[in-house]
Amino acid sequence: MSAIKILLVEDEKDIQFIIELSLGRSGEFEITTFDSGFDALDFLSDTQAGFDLALVNFRLPGMHGLEFIARMQAIPAFANLRAIIVSAALLDREMTAYRNSGVLGVISKPFEVAHLAQQVLALYRSEDGCR
Repeated sequence: MSAIKILLVEDEKDIQFIIELSLGRSGEFEITTFDSGFDALDFLSDTQAGFDLALVNFRLPGMHGLEFIARMQAIPAFANLRAIIVSAALLDREMTAYRNSGVLGVISKPFEVAHLAQQVLALYRSEDGCR
């Protein structure tokens, strides 16, 4: 089975490291990481790379995660790229917005490092019965 290609957009270096370590250890994922939504969007606009899933911090500098996801999906090659939000806390209005955006789910910070890969796989597979 080929690795699930993850686009990780997380501005906190320590969280990036933990996510990369946890997912990398599972052997299920190949991860490409960006510190900012703007840098990720620039990359996506100019790449032929494919991704299976985006993991996006909700509170990114300069834009929130749902805005990033909408802008990412406005790029034709990534119109159907599904996403998971990673967040320390979402307000009620933010939860409503996330549910209306088609995001697969939310992984709350702090998360259990030992269970992160299983959480991501469960959310990813919840919409993809063929994997």
